[in-house]
Amino acid sequence: MVKLMRSGLIGLVFLAGCAVGGASSQLVTSANAHKRQKWQYRCFQFGDYSDEEAVEKTGNRLGPEGYEMAGAAEKIWCFKRPL
Repeated sequence: MVKLMRSGLIGLVFLAGCAVGGASSQLVTSANAHKRQKWQYRCFQFGDYSDEEAVEKTGNRLGPEGYEMAGAAEKIWCFKRPL
């Protein structure tokens, strides 16, 4: 009987902890919702993917300015940096 009560109490504490943790994570998310990161983008079109020197030169120039690679599609390469 005591073992059953102990197991029930442990289960109850576990469920209460899960509920409090879940609720607090929702509060933090909604409190920071208005602080969304804004980005500045720069995109370049390269005539040929094999022009590695042009791509490398552009990336090395933008890196110190705070840009990072955001994506590439076909011959267009896009970089972003936080505002």
